[in-house]
Amino acid sequence: IGQTPRILQGPETDRAELDRLRSELAAGNDFIGRTINYRRDGTPFQLEWIISPLRDHDGDTTHYVAIQRDVTGIERAEDALQAVDAELRELGTQLAAALRDLHRAEVQMARAERMNAMGRMARGITHDLTNSLGPASLVLGVLAAGDDLTNGQLQHVHSAQANIGHSLALLDRLAHFVSDDDHRTRARLDAEALIDEIIALTNPRRDVSGEPIAITSRVDEGLELYVSPVEFKQVLVNLVLNAIDAMPEGGELALRAEQVGQEVQVEVRDTGVGMDADTARRCFDPFYTTRSDGTGLGLSICESVVQDHGGTIELTSRIDEGTAIVIHLPDAT
Repeated sequence: IGQTPRILQGPETDRAELDRLRSELAAGNDFIGRTINYRRDGTPFQLEWIISPLRDHDGDTTHYVAIQRDVTGIERAEDALQAVDAELRELGTQLAAALRDLHRAEVQMARAERMNAMGRMARGITHDLTNSLGPASLVLGVLAAGDDLTNGQLQHVHSAQANIGHSLALLDRLAHFVSDDDHRTRARLDAEALIDEIIALTNPRRDVSGEPIAITSRVDEGLELYVSPVEFKQVLVNLVLNAIDAMPEGGELALRAEQVGQEVQVEVRDTGVGMDADTARRCFDPFYTTRSDGTGLGLSICESVVQDHGGTIELTSRIDEGTAIVIHLPDAT
């Protein structure tokens, strides 16, 4: 009483807020603000300040009405509320990440269960298929050794022999794949020779597809792949056959192998019917297929083989525009 309120101010009082107070009052405006003031014992508190001018009938300011209240508790509550809000946001972010991880784990577990089922099935059919293909290979050998075939017929026999040989190698690999031993033997393969071999192995399917399919290839000179020969041929044959089947009215098939930075990329691209978004997302799931005569295992095995080589496989597709599958592998150096 009898002193100016400035005695309540101290070192932490906001000087800029005091300057604003003087400026607002000089302009005849109301003032609302917050700053730090001090009690008689020297402890600080958060002050909320409301000042309004009282005017006479001429509009001149004669008095001021000031309302001050201690809002320290409210300020602390607001700070605590903001801290709780920030913590809840962080927990929400962590929960969302945990749910994404859980979903990925569920997808991986479902795939693992399908792969186990595939392994049980494979053990049952590998032996029978090998016994069926063996005699067929012998008969083709007898035909190829005879003199009664034309050059065109002999070419078809050799192509059938190559495909049976490839199938027997795949069955042998499948037998190892479902066993507990690791029989993967990797070697350096000339990429250009490999692409040429894949084209030759899949020629019969293109010949009987009914419509012309133009095939092109582009391979970096001297490029090598460090892969399991049987496994990787299986992957490329499967992808090329899928591409051919996706072009029942003909089209273009392009194969590419090139060095890109620290990796090797192998691409199979077609101009076929393409896939919708849901099919493209699920096509690598074991036993998922949109074909009545399909097993749904081809792309799943391809993905597994590529991952075993330390690589990834990427698919992009659009309805009526075609599909492109790119395999990313570590380089052979």
